[in-house]
Amino acid sequence: MKQVLIFTKQQALGSGALTHDVVIGAGTEVTSTPANNDEYEIDLAAIAAASAITQTAVCSIISVSGSAYTFALSTLSLSSVTSGVHVYAKGYRVRRGDTVRLTCANSGTPAITVSSELRLIPIG
Repeated sequence: MKQVLIFTKQQALGSGALTHDVVIGAGTEVTSTPANNDEYEIDLAAIAAASAITQTAVCSIISVSGSAYTFALSTLSLSSVTSGVHVYAKGYRVRRGDTVRLTCANSGTPAITVSSELRLIPIG
């Protein structure tokens, strides 16, 4: 069984929007995958809210091939969503130099915190 790499981030939406970037193959522990693998499959890309929110959440790929290949995999308008996990892009493959980005717009309400989680499985 292959090791699943898990990246998480939390953000109080009152202090700004959530932007969670994971760079594929850059080799730093906190914000990227190890440098020893060239391709990964997205097992889970999710955003969960601590309480009800009405915001836009996006999972996108910033491609190493350039802006013509950069795109949103999924965009959800969250309306009064509470504590749910919203799954994006399961099974999509990313390669060295790509960036997976999870975002959630800010609410101006300090009490609301969102968490993002990205799980990647090495290919090969």
